[in-house]
Amino acid sequence: MYPDTEAITKQRKRIGNRIAWEREYKLNIIPDEDQIITKSMIHSYETMPSRLRDQYEQHIVGVDLAISKKDWADYTAMVRLLVRGRGKKRRIYVQPKPLNKRLGFTSTIDAMRDISDRFPKTTFYIETTAYQSSAEQVAKEEGFNVIGVKPRDDKRARLNMVANKIERGVVVFPETGAELLIAQLIGFGVEKHDDLMDALTMAVIEILKEDNKTPKVTFGKHNLWNGGTLRSGRKRKYIQDFLDNDPYGW
Repeated sequence: MYPDTEAITKQRKRIGNRIAWEREYKLNIIPDEDQIITKSMIHSYETMPSRLRDQYEQHIVGVDLAISKKDWADYTAMVRLLVRGRGKKRRIYVQPKPLNKRLGFTSTIDAMRDISDRFPKTTFYIETTAYQSSAEQVAKEEGFNVIGVKPRDDKRARLNMVANKIERGVVVFPETGAELLIAQLIGFGVEKHDDLMDALTMAVIEILKEDNKTPKVTFGKHNLWNGGTLRSGRKRKYIQDFLDNDPYGW
């Protein structure tokens, strides 16, 4: 179609729009001007740091279902996260090689079982829209620790919600093994698929919701936050002592 450089130059001039040329003809990823995640915002780790003594740890998997193997279907994505610490000390380590395949429902359950067998206390967050709500129920019947999530915001809003955590290094990515996920984050709005991005943002948002939950703090039989039998002066003292110790990193 373009036998020589002159023909390519003419076609480029005819297209006019540089972004369209880079995207459609050179197949380069050129995000929109309102790009949310940039490459410089990504923090990475070479190897997983050792777990500190008594450090909180939790295995989380964000699951974005696409239960069809037809060519036009999206991909089922499973992004596995290892959460270490709480509050300000929390780090969310994205694990290498997230699943990103066109799978039927049986294969999806098998993939979840493989993860659950390796990491028995894993919590799966599954987006429950349309037929996906039935998938949540079946997964629970299979014995998985599953929590259904109904997103209240669109994809761009959800990505904006976790952008600050990515930029600050709360969410950390492996140096190798998450290239496609990172490409979907950086190229949101340009990349053809965003299944991995959806799975990640959904899981991270659910993890962060824990910060909004008031912990139940007790002294003996007394709940210091909600009622209790201690007089106000003593209650204030015990609450202050609790906050001074800062177990949640507030």
